[in-house]
Amino acid sequence: MRQLNRQEIQRLGIFNDKLKLLEEKIYNLALEQNQIALQKVLDKENDTYDYNIDITYYVHGNEYMWFEDDDDHLLATWTDRIKELMMKENCSGINDGFSHNITSIWQKDKELNLQKHCWILHSIYEPFPLDWDDIFMIDKIYYIIDIRYDCLVNISA
Repeated sequence: MRQLNRQEIQRLGIFNDKLKLLEEKIYNLALEQNQIALQKVLDKENDTYDYNIDITYYVHGNEYMWFEDDDDHLLATWTDRIKELMMKENCSGINDGFSHNITSIWQKDKELNLQKHCWILHSIYEPFPLDWDDIFMIDKIYYIIDIRYDCLVNISA
């Protein structure tokens, strides 16, 4: 990753603030679904004995980015399992309140390194081969909250 200048560091902070708001919104939606799913398990509704909640993210760049194929400007996609986060304390993930900033690996800059990066921003820049210019071109994040119920029926005679 290249070094960021002051203006880009501020821009990254603003972008991170937007992602924090999105993260809170997604978390609240998932939390609501988690409570419904947990109640189904407790009530054994429709033979439900367990569930999982996944959030899949699709990060898109703007129309001015160059792409080799027609992939609707998709820059990155990943899935987070979040049931564990909602059931345990001190788990790392969406809306956990922790700083996920690892920029000190690339650049020693107090203003940059002290930013409290949210999980989504970290998930965009850490595992993917995106550079800062790609990240600054992000204009859409599409996400899916997927609830899967595990059901078991005893049918022995």
